[in-house]
Amino acid sequence: MLDLGNIMMRAHWEIMGEYLALAGEFGLGIELGDFCREDVLEDRGEYERRVALIRETVLPLNLGRTLHAPFRRIVPHSADRALRSRSRDLIRRAVDTAGELECATVIIHSGYDEGNDGPRELERMADDFVPFLEELLDPAGPSLALENIHDRNTLFLEEIGRRIGHPRLGFCMDAGHMSAFGEIPFAGWYAAFGDRTIHNHWHDNAGDRDAHAPLGDGSIDWAEMVRLRRRHCPGSTVALEIPSEQGIRRSLETLARVEGIRPFAPR
Repeated sequence: MLDLGNIMMRAHWEIMGEYLALAGEFGLGIELGDFCREDVLEDRGEYERRVALIRETVLPLNLGRTLHAPFRRIVPHSADRALRSRSRDLIRRAVDTAGELECATVIIHSGYDEGNDGPRELERMADDFVPFLEELLDPAGPSLALENIHDRNTLFLEEIGRRIGHPRLGFCMDAGHMSAFGEIPFAGWYAAFGDRTIHNHWHDNAGDRDAHAPLGDGSIDWAEMVRLRRRHCPGSTVALEIPSEQGIRRSLETLARVEGIRPFAPR
């Protein structure tokens, strides 16, 4: 059975109050979504204000915490020097912020898109990406979880994993991205990374776009997803990337249904 202590909700400050209420009600954790937002990234004062607010209000609650790194126009292995430099600066900042806010894991998008980059770019991008990731890995710092985004298959992430065996480098399997962009079965993703999958993003869609719908509102087989996590990475955390309180509640109901139990009860 899923342990609610391993389930988180992605939230930013504007909705943090209602999500913290949910966290208290069900014993859920929080994935910090403030520090991947363009409006926050471009305003240093606002960035620091949110760090302070989260330190004051979220840390004392002792909830499980992860942090999502920036991802819009972020390509840390780009051939464009300016884009690569900006991307790396923002990711470094996110990792530092995660350490300051005592987050267990930082989620970083792979940045690889076979449709645009082509398989010939895979080796060059891996050559560029690996030393940067190794620079970020600190035995005393947060773990890094590389997330599939427009990846059609596991090849790029597998190549990174083959080159870096550091215990603090893992992977984040995003079910919605697998459904919308992937070209292999869900089982293939989980089998490729096994227990190196340390985090999961769960949200639903109909396979046509990245809708971030509540679990059960799309075409993803959540019974299969729960089985795959249990088989390959039972200790991994799960973040529900659903942008509404009601969507979170409906998603928890879906998980309860596929687990064959009564709806999750408040604490």
